Amino acid sequence: MSSQARRKGLFPRRTTLFTGQCFSIFAVRIDSLEYKVQLRRPNCARGVATARFGRQWQAMKSRALLDEAASASEEALISAVQETVKISSAEVSSLTATSLVVLFGHFASAFSTHFVFACLKVLITPRHASERSVQFLQRLIRNPMATGIDILRIAMDLESKLGVTPTPEEREYVVERYRNARSSFDFAAQNADENEKAAISLYRGLTSTKIPGGHREALRHFRDFANRCSVSAVKTRQPIDEKLKKAKGLREKASRILVEHVRGLGAGTFLAMGAYEDLVQRAGYIFEAKRYEAEARDLERRARAFDAAVKAIQIFESGDQDHADPFVKPTITS
Repeated sequence: MSSQARRKGLFPRRTTLFTGQCFSIFAVRIDSLEYKVQLRRPNCARGVATARFGRQWQAMKSRALLDEAASASEEALISAVQETVKISSAEVSSLTATSLVVLFGHFASAFSTHFVFACLKVLITPRHASERSVQFLQRLIRNPMATGIDILRIAMDLESKLGVTPTPEEREYVVERYRNARSSFDFAAQNADENEKAAISLYRGLTSTKIPGGHREALRHFRDFANRCSVSAVKTRQPIDEKLKKAKGLREKASRILVEHVRGLGAGTFLAMGAYEDLVQRAGYIFEAKRYEAEARDLERRARAFDAAVKAIQIFESGDQDHADPFVKPTITS
């Protein structure tokens, strides 16, 4: 970076972090998700992010989209279950997918209607985390995804304004808008990686349910989404035990450090000379232990969201929606 460019204000001074002969580990935050990224020492004076950083950043962006899609499914699952069979969110988390399917029985179709409505409502909410995650994607995916979400928002608004007995022309126009939204999501999926494609499958499946005759295609997209969520849940839980083990070891190290105190003339106590170093070391161990424990909790939270998404899709599959009216609004059962 030249001094002339610096004087012109083309580069902020803080960019010198990447030009020094050092490397740094920093946190990249995408909405509620935080990822640690390491930059290797640059090979030249000006220094640029390495190809490894580029791959890590791309992987984080695709994971963020899938995480937020799973989170939206979890929120919609809880809402749909509570509206259908009136059980708490804690009970939903404790029950297996098979148990939920058996519990619903002939209510599965009602659940499917509630789930689609709730999930679409979450995903199209302005400034929701899932929509913000789209802004981090590459342009070939970001633009059609943003267009599809905008059209989806318009279609749902038009559907909400349909009367009790809408005309065939009004219904067909709303259906056409849902088709347009699905076409945008189809185009985005062509350039997506596995995680991104799985998240986009949720959007494709939801829009397919709003198109007459689209139930079978919706199931196909939902299964792709659920299969990826199942794999992601297993991978997400793999490092949890290791992190908890490290946290336990650090806390044991901290407990073995005894900070020496001496008694003063006024019957009070104060730290002995040299004990400050022990105190700082113990505090460092405890801080690192808390960090590992927080990371383990975050991983478990993400894994539970993936599990909930799989549960929702399995219950949806058990419902008979082949001949259901896609414009029937969900009703609260007594």
